[in-house]
Amino acid sequence: MKKYLLGCLSVVFCLSIFLSGCGKNENSKKQTTAESAVDVLTSKEEIKTFVSSTVKKQTSEFPQLDYASDHRIMFHDNQGFFVFDLSKQKITQAVDLKKTGIFSQKSSGDGKIEVASDGSLVHFYQRNGKKTEKNYYFHIANKTITTKKAKMNKVYQGDFLKDDHKTSFSGVSFEKIKKTLEADGLNDSNVLVQNDHVLVYLGYPDNVYMKPGEEIKNLSFQLYDVKKNKTEEMPVWKGYVTLNTQTDAKKLNADDKNTWMKRAKNGTLYYDVDALKGTKAGSGTFGKLVVGNVFHSNTGKLVITIKNPKDFDRSLKPVLALNDINESGEAKVLSIDASKSTYTFTGLKKGMYYYIDYYPTKDPGNDQKMKKIDDHNAKLEVSISN
Repeated sequence: MKKYLLGCLSVVFCLSIFLSGCGKNENSKKQTTAESAVDVLTSKEEIKTFVSSTVKKQTSEFPQLDYASDHRIMFHDNQGFFVFDLSKQKITQAVDLKKTGIFSQKSSGDGKIEVASDGSLVHFYQRNGKKTEKNYYFHIANKTITTKKAKMNKVYQGDFLKDDHKTSFSGVSFEKIKKTLEADGLNDSNVLVQNDHVLVYLGYPDNVYMKPGEEIKNLSFQLYDVKKNKTEEMPVWKGYVTLNTQTDAKKLNADDKNTWMKRAKNGTLYYDVDALKGTKAGSGTFGKLVVGNVFHSNTGKLVITIKNPKDFDRSLKPVLALNDINESGEAKVLSIDASKSTYTFTGLKKGMYYYIDYYPTKDPGNDQKMKKIDDHNAKLEVSISN
């Protein structure tokens, strides 16, 4: 009997050790699976594929800078995190943030990113109230991501515009720098301190023709040297996507009715009526080419021609309205007539940016009716000239 009891105890003991080992293996397996699900992309081919996909999906969201030094700049949007090497002037590491889930719309938590002050460690996490979830630690030097907690001695705190209490930077007043940055558009970007005299923010090249909705391809780092009061542009996606570099309208491919826009130094995206006059780039559908676009012309006038005015749905008494982008005066308004194809706005100030709008002056009664009329009118062909 005693032998039997000892045998049973031995079996139980061995079984407990086995189960304990299984538990450890299972936990280890879960952690390994979580870590291996998020890879650091390092090869040119991997990064190019990821960047191409990211740029195509970026229609409105503007990326956020996370870190800047003389060696590298780090930034992200809700799809990816990118490490830009300044000496190589290209992205050398990227992380697919969708796989971390920190910016998942299905979650009620808020996605957060923190970078160590020396740029060696990045913390991706999601916070739900006081509870921190989905922790990932990106080790820059060895190009790995782990869920194992890593110590971050000091977090990078280089957001220049957050500290309104500073009086100057590199010998220049804080207010003067702010005015310079505002005049440069800033594109709703944050501004980071790279070193004791250079600030970094995201923007777009000026004087370059781009297609609406494709500006993100031409995203650039703006390196503003406060001491010299000079800004150097450095393309973000160079080598991974085809950049727009054309500044001469005569060399543009306008045969397929592409709408070509320019971005002014102050960040304004506009249609250059003078340069594109007579090209097919000045033609398109009423909804896409006219409504909401900003125009620039040095002739003092703007001509809009509707190809088939009789097809225009005028049941809500529509008008065309032109105003400068600062809305500093009364808008110029012209009623749309079924028998009139050409509408001319005169008295425009040379060099000023204007936007044209179309809206009904009669109450549609309901949203469905308004949408039906808008959808119909948006398909009408139109051309713009000076």
